Amino acid sequence: MELQLYFYKPMMRSYMRELEIVGDYYYKSKPVFEISEEHIYKEVDKIFSSFAISEDTDPSVIADSMEEMGVELFESYQMMKSNHIFITISMLAHMWEQQIIKFIRRELNNDLKDPIGALTYKDAKEILEDFGVKVTKRASWTKIKELRHLVNTIKHGEGDSAAKLRKMRPDFFTGEGFFKDDNYDILKLNGSVLLDPYSLNVKESDLFDYIKATKTFWGEMPERAFYNIRTQTSRIVQND
Repeated sequence: MELQLYFYKPMMRSYMRELEIVGDYYYKSKPVFEISEEHIYKEVDKIFSSFAISEDTDPSVIADSMEEMGVELFESYQMMKSNHIFITISMLAHMWEQQIIKFIRRELNNDLKDPIGALTYKDAKEILEDFGVKVTKRASWTKIKELRHLVNTIKHGEGDSAAKLRKMRPDFFTGEGFFKDDNYDILKLNGSVLLDPYSLNVKESDLFDYIKATKTFWGEMPERAFYNIRTQTSRIVQND
């Protein structure tokens, strides 16, 4: 029995559009996190105006407290802003992986007698390889591999993915010290990515590079790919 994967061009274009929508979402939600210095001052004034201040209170103490609160609010907004791009990148990676799983399940269920069970991304990628679609040989793969290491680093901080990403994109990890040549590894210094807005130097342009790479992946697919159950051994397809 021969199975086939049919990379129907309109469906591939639909997947690409889904990935483009991630960029649309980012641009539409971005203004929420663009907070001005004036806005922070108003927030601090609003907080302090709700408390009665006695005549014995030293004005310099109030000023110092307001300044400290302003700095903390600024840091919080910076964290939300950086998390916005991190979470958007993570959403992109998740969507691309789910597209592959959804595509494999639909195609195999068209040919097999029994519905195929749950698949992980790893399962779906291996099935593509079984059909002769060498995912890691595609031009888009280097950037997609970088994307997946970045998402794991965002989730877990230091670890195997961070070590690999550090080799691929050292600029993500480099911060400038007081002196021009005094560089340091900001992830090692700051720890968790999502709890510190300065742990990775990921830019907006990186998000759109990843959107381009995941779209390119679907554009690189052949029209059809085949698999013969009787002559090949599959790790997943055992439903004949």
